[in-house]
Amino acid sequence: MMTTTVGILRNSNASLGIVGNLGFKQNATSVSDQGVEAARTWLRAQAPATLLAAVAAQGYSPTWDLAFDPETFDWDANSLESTANDGTGNRVRYVIHRMCSLAGATDVANQECVSPTSVSGNGSKQLGGEGNVFNESLIALFRVTVRVDGPRNTVSFTQATIY
Repeated sequence: MMTTTVGILRNSNASLGIVGNLGFKQNATSVSDQGVEAARTWLRAQAPATLLAAVAAQGYSPTWDLAFDPETFDWDANSLESTANDGTGNRVRYVIHRMCSLAGATDVANQECVSPTSVSGNGSKQLGGEGNVFNESLIALFRVTVRVDGPRNTVSFTQATIY
């Protein structure tokens, strides 16, 4: 009877630990939205010419960087930190990659870019939301990778594509 009781107590403590760790992981994943929003705000504040070249100190790359691996990337040296405080002890950092094969303008020779397209009822391209009509050759998508470091060594990575 004593052995059974000890076994049950150990299992319940292990279950509580697992549930607690899942809670931290879910929290870290949901907080990553702050990083995506901070990246979007940073992109909107930049002059278009700024986005043609790397801004490494700001965590920005003008190319899709096929070798990028969030697990081996130097987040301390090459990312921006969201200044928003979520109140739960998470540290939110992000990097931005323009989804183009080369730095520079989207219409240079041998350039390949991933760009959004949607056609409105009148046949014009609607990019960037209602009322914003852009030449689709000038627009490229951006990939935002967010790392959240939370309590109990929780690490969560998320990615979003924005324009």
